[in-house]
Amino acid sequence: MKNNRLLALCCVVLAAIPISSQADAQIIQEAEPPAPCEAAAQYVPIWAHAPILVLASNEPYPPQSAEWFVANSSLKQNAPRFPNIPLVSGLVGFFDDGQDVLFGKGEIPRGELADPRYQDSRPATRADDGFFLDLEISNSVLKLGFSPRTGNYRFPPVYYEYEPCQTVTYWFFYPKSETEGIVHEGDWERLVLQLDAGTNRPTAVRYHQHNKSKQIPWQALPVPPLFDNHPIVFAGTGSHASYPEPGAVGLVWKSCFASFFCDTTARLTVAEGIDLDSPFSWRTSTRLIDATETFWYGFGGAWGTVGNIEFQTGPTGPGSADKTR
Repeated sequence: MKNNRLLALCCVVLAAIPISSQADAQIIQEAEPPAPCEAAAQYVPIWAHAPILVLASNEPYPPQSAEWFVANSSLKQNAPRFPNIPLVSGLVGFFDDGQDVLFGKGEIPRGELADPRYQDSRPATRADDGFFLDLEISNSVLKLGFSPRTGNYRFPPVYYEYEPCQTVTYWFFYPKSETEGIVHEGDWERLVLQLDAGTNRPTAVRYHQHNKSKQIPWQALPVPPLFDNHPIVFAGTGSHASYPEPGAVGLVWKSCFASFFCDTTARLTVAEGIDLDSPFSWRTSTRLIDATETFWYGFGGAWGTVGNIEFQTGPTGPGSADKTR
């Protein structure tokens, strides 16, 4: 009898709920996804605002294509067998470095790097499990054979990720990074264009440097008529970090300390004018590739060999879950 009374009470309560409330609950559960960016059909910012990147004339490792890097690398798995103790690992590594070759130079199958097993697989140090690309090109070739100074150098493509009414991320790739004694193979750098949610036009530019970034409102950028609303990027010499202005920038402190712990860029300023015909001015709008359509997109291992400390290990790149570098 008691159970029957409880059942009847529940029925009365349910019947008392207005039909409109039940319908509202149904609507909440079946909410439609956000409407697509309608402005994207009227305005495409990818080429209109692709950056102009200025290299220093003494840049030791100019940009290369990611495809070139993959073609000249082997794919390896870091499977440490011993603790990462510098003296011990160095001695033991002479006999067994704990790195297994999965595919040799020129043998990586097309589409292999997009395999989900490589996502989020970067080994930070030699003590970590993971996958990495190991460039098999001598340092002398990198410095002398691929440079704007040789006369036959051609800037590689720039890769982009586009989210309409949100962002355009421009990715620049370099075969090696070297600054203040910190060296690693592979170097992905990026510039992010912030877009207005309603108009799809730029509102700010975010410059990335060494695990940090600096965002500048679009209206605050220096935009001489020569550049037609293309943001200028000054690349750190050797480090390739992206800066909105030229000169020397402190890596540890705001200013340089006795010329140490510094990033330096090309000396010329925007006010002095930038020669777009110079071999050190990279007009990225001339060669843009959708990163999501490349055969390597999504590779989450290291683009470069693995070091004893994290800053000696190659970074991750476009499509990786790790966007901290």
